[in-house]
Amino acid sequence: MTSKELRRLAAAPAAALLASLGAHGAWAGTVSSTSQGPVYLYSGSQRLHSYSDLAGCETGARSAAETAQASGQYTCRTTWTVKVTYTADAPAPPPPPPSGTAHLSWNAPTTNTDGSALTDLAGYYVYRGNSAASLARYVEIDGTSMQSYDDSNLPAGTWVYAVSAFNSAGGESAQSATASKTIQ
Repeated sequence: MTSKELRRLAAAPAAALLASLGAHGAWAGTVSSTSQGPVYLYSGSQRLHSYSDLAGCETGARSAAETAQASGQYTCRTTWTVKVTYTADAPAPPPPPPSGTAHLSWNAPTTNTDGSALTDLAGYYVYRGNSAASLARYVEIDGTSMQSYDDSNLPAGTWVYAVSAFNSAGGESAQSATASKTIQ
Protein backbone atom coordinates (compact mmCIF):
# COMPACT_ATOMS: atom_id res chain seq x y z
CA MET A 1 0.00 0.00 0.00
CA THR A 2 1.39 3.38 -0.94
CA SER A 3 1.70 6.32 1.43
CA LYS A 4 -0.93 8.15 -0.65
CA GLU A 5 -3.37 5.28 -0.11
CA LEU A 6 -2.58 5.26 3.61
CA ARG A 7 -3.32 8.99 3.86
CA ARG A 8 -6.63 8.50 2.03
CA LEU A 9 -7.60 5.67 4.39
CA ALA A 10 -6.60 7.71 7.43
CA ALA A 11 -8.70 10.67 6.30
CA ALA A 12 -11.84 8.69 5.42
CA PRO A 13 -12.87 8.06 9.07
CA ALA A 14 -12.78 11.79 9.76
CA ALA A 15 -15.36 12.43 7.05
CA ALA A 16 -17.51 9.57 8.34
CA LEU A 17 -17.25 10.87 11.91
CA LEU A 18 -18.33 14.37 10.89
CA ALA A 19 -21.27 12.97 8.94
CA SER A 20 -22.32 10.77 11.89
CA LEU A 21 -22.35 13.85 14.13
CA GLY A 22 -24.80 15.50 11.76
CA ALA A 23 -22.27 18.05 10.60
CA HIS A 24 -23.20 19.75 7.36
CA GLY A 25 -20.40 21.12 5.33
CA ALA A 26 -17.89 20.61 2.63
CA TRP A 27 -15.58 17.64 2.72
CA ALA A 28 -13.03 17.99 -0.05
CA GLY A 29 -11.61 14.48 0.39
CA THR A 30 -8.12 15.76 0.93
CA VAL A 31 -5.83 15.83 3.89
CA SER A 32 -4.14 19.12 4.57
CA SER A 33 -1.04 17.61 6.10
CA THR A 34 0.30 14.26 7.23
CA SER A 35 3.34 13.09 9.02
CA GLN A 36 4.42 9.51 9.09
CA GLY A 37 6.10 7.93 12.04
CA PRO A 38 8.75 5.27 11.57
CA VAL A 39 7.71 2.11 9.70
CA TYR A 40 8.24 -1.09 11.63
CA LEU A 41 8.66 -4.62 10.31
CA TYR A 42 6.78 -7.18 12.39
CA SER A 43 6.71 -10.94 12.43
CA GLY A 44 3.43 -11.67 14.19
CA SER A 45 3.50 -9.38 17.23
CA GLN A 46 7.31 -9.15 17.42
CA ARG A 47 8.88 -5.96 16.08
CA LEU A 48 11.98 -6.84 14.06
CA HIS A 49 13.25 -3.66 12.45
CA SER A 50 12.57 0.09 11.94
CA TYR A 51 12.59 1.84 8.55
CA SER A 52 12.22 5.48 7.58
CA ASP A 53 9.54 4.82 4.94
CA LEU A 54 7.09 2.23 3.73
CA ALA A 55 9.08 1.30 0.63
CA GLY A 56 12.09 0.40 2.80
CA CYS A 57 9.92 -1.76 5.06
CA GLU A 58 8.34 -3.56 2.10
CA THR A 59 11.85 -4.32 0.75
CA GLY A 60 12.90 -5.52 4.23
CA ALA A 61 9.80 -7.74 4.51
CA ARG A 62 10.52 -9.36 1.13
CA SER A 63 14.13 -9.90 2.11
CA ALA A 64 13.15 -11.37 5.51
CA ALA A 65 10.52 -13.61 3.88
CA GLU A 66 13.02 -14.82 1.27
CA THR A 67 15.58 -15.48 4.00
CA ALA A 68 13.03 -17.43 6.05
CA GLN A 69 11.46 -18.87 2.90
CA ALA A 70 8.00 -18.10 4.31
CA SER A 71 6.04 -15.35 2.58
CA GLY A 72 3.21 -13.49 4.20
CA GLN A 73 4.28 -13.75 7.81
CA TYR A 74 5.83 -10.27 7.87
CA THR A 75 3.92 -7.01 8.06
CA CYS A 76 4.86 -3.36 7.90
CA ARG A 77 3.17 -1.06 10.39
CA THR A 78 3.37 2.66 10.91
CA THR A 79 1.57 5.46 12.64
CA TRP A 80 0.30 8.52 10.86
CA THR A 81 -0.64 11.90 12.18
CA VAL A 82 -3.32 13.23 9.88
CA LYS A 83 -4.63 16.80 9.97
CA VAL A 84 -8.10 16.93 8.43
CA THR A 85 -9.73 20.21 7.53
CA TYR A 86 -13.50 20.46 7.56
CA THR A 87 -15.34 23.56 6.41
CA ALA A 88 -18.83 23.99 7.77
CA ASP A 89 -21.50 25.33 5.48
CA ALA A 90 -22.43 28.90 6.21
CA PRO A 91 -25.86 29.05 7.77
CA ALA A 92 -28.58 29.94 5.33
CA PRO A 93 -29.46 33.59 5.51
CA PRO A 94 -32.86 34.30 6.99
CA PRO A 95 -35.55 34.96 4.45
CA PRO A 96 -36.07 38.62 3.75
CA PRO A 97 -38.89 40.16 5.72
CA PRO A 98 -42.06 40.53 3.74
CA SER A 99 -42.37 43.91 2.11
CA GLY A 100 -44.70 45.54 -0.30
CA THR A 101 -45.90 48.76 -1.81
CA ALA A 102 -49.12 50.70 -1.39
CA HIS A 103 -50.03 52.78 -4.42
CA LEU A 104 -52.19 55.80 -3.62
CA SER A 105 -53.86 58.09 -6.13
CA TRP A 106 -56.46 60.84 -5.83
CA ASN A 107 -58.22 63.56 -7.77
CA ALA A 108 -57.24 67.17 -7.20
CA PRO A 109 -59.94 69.22 -5.48
CA THR A 110 -61.44 72.03 -7.54
CA THR A 111 -63.45 73.95 -4.95
CA ASN A 112 -63.03 75.27 -1.46
CA THR A 113 -65.29 74.02 1.33
CA ASP A 114 -67.53 77.10 0.81
CA GLY A 115 -68.09 76.15 -2.84
CA SER A 116 -65.85 78.84 -4.35
CA ALA A 117 -63.21 77.93 -6.95
CA LEU A 118 -59.95 76.64 -5.51
CA THR A 119 -57.22 78.87 -6.99
CA ASP A 120 -54.32 78.48 -4.56
CA LEU A 121 -53.86 74.69 -4.16
CA ALA A 122 -50.24 74.19 -3.00
CA GLY A 123 -49.96 70.43 -2.36
CA TYR A 124 -51.05 67.38 -0.41
CA TYR A 125 -50.39 65.63 2.88
CA VAL A 126 -50.40 61.84 2.98
CA TYR A 127 -51.33 60.34 6.34
CA ARG A 128 -50.42 56.79 7.34
CA GLY A 129 -51.06 54.50 10.31
CA ASN A 130 -52.03 50.97 11.34
CA SER A 131 -55.64 52.01 11.86
CA ALA A 132 -57.89 54.96 11.01
CA ALA A 133 -57.50 56.16 14.60
CA SER A 134 -53.69 56.16 14.44
CA LEU A 135 -53.12 58.21 11.27
CA ALA A 136 -50.21 60.65 11.39
CA ARG A 137 -48.87 63.04 8.78
CA TYR A 138 -46.37 60.98 6.81
CA VAL A 139 -45.44 62.77 3.56
CA GLU A 140 -45.83 66.30 2.23
CA ILE A 141 -46.16 66.60 -1.53
CA ASP A 142 -45.53 70.12 -2.75
CA GLY A 143 -47.15 71.19 -6.00
CA THR A 144 -50.32 70.15 -7.74
CA SER A 145 -49.04 68.09 -10.66
CA MET A 146 -48.48 64.92 -8.65
CA GLN A 147 -51.66 63.17 -7.59
CA SER A 148 -50.27 59.79 -6.59
CA TYR A 149 -47.77 58.36 -4.17
CA ASP A 150 -46.09 54.94 -3.81
CA ASP A 151 -45.26 53.92 -0.24
CA SER A 152 -42.68 51.16 -0.73
CA ASN A 153 -40.72 48.72 1.44
CA LEU A 154 -43.65 48.28 3.79
CA PRO A 155 -43.24 45.53 6.39
CA ALA A 156 -45.99 42.98 6.91
CA GLY A 157 -49.17 44.40 8.37
CA THR A 158 -52.16 46.50 7.48
CA TRP A 159 -51.49 50.10 6.49
CA VAL A 160 -54.22 52.73 6.47
CA TYR A 161 -53.97 55.97 4.45
CA ALA A 162 -55.78 59.27 3.98
CA VAL A 163 -54.93 62.38 1.94
CA SER A 164 -55.63 66.06 2.55
CA ALA A 165 -54.97 69.14 0.41
CA PHE A 166 -53.38 72.40 1.56
CA ASN A 167 -53.35 75.88 0.02
CA SER A 168 -50.65 78.51 -0.24
CA ALA A 169 -51.81 80.18 2.99
CA GLY A 170 -51.31 76.89 4.91
CA GLY A 171 -54.99 76.03 5.20
CA GLU A 172 -55.64 72.29 5.14
CA SER A 173 -58.74 70.45 3.98
CA ALA A 174 -60.35 67.61 5.89
CA GLN A 175 -58.78 64.22 5.32
CA SER A 176 -60.14 62.01 2.58
CA ALA A 177 -61.87 58.74 3.30
CA THR A 178 -59.36 56.09 4.38
CA ALA A 179 -57.97 53.31 2.23
CA SER A 180 -55.93 50.35 3.46
CA LYS A 181 -53.32 47.94 2.14
CA THR A 182 -52.37 44.63 3.77
CA ILE A 183 -48.84 43.31 3.26
CA GLN A 184 -48.33 39.62 4.02
